[in-house]
Amino acid sequence: MSKKSTNKIPKGLYCYDENGVCPYWSLSKNGGYQNNGYCSYLKYGDYEPDGCFSLLWDQCKECGINMNDMEYLQSEINEINDLLKNLPTEQVLTRIGLEHRKEQLLAELKELEDDT
Repeated sequence: MSKKSTNKIPKGLYCYDENGVCPYWSLSKNGGYQNNGYCSYLKYGDYEPDGCFSLLWDQCKECGINMNDMEYLQSEINEINDLLKNLPTEQVLTRIGLEHRKEQLLAELKELEDDT
């Protein structure tokens, strides 16, 4: 793994947040459409010949850094609560999916709190 600084890697699931794009993420000339994301932190791109599938091209984080931050998890839970509050009751499947994701986030948050 790289010894580069992780301070500027965005919090959450993506290679960007409200502060901007991760300095290690870029699009490469290699690969082609939906196969051209590159992370200089990992020194890895979508187009690698190892056959692994990644979504770096779509700025989906592969490094796993700053993904389980308590503040981030709480903001995601709050966002889901707002969505649920305004969701029409007839959208049952959407409601079930959001509630399931909320349960996952709450479990991750509890795990982080227990570790501190």
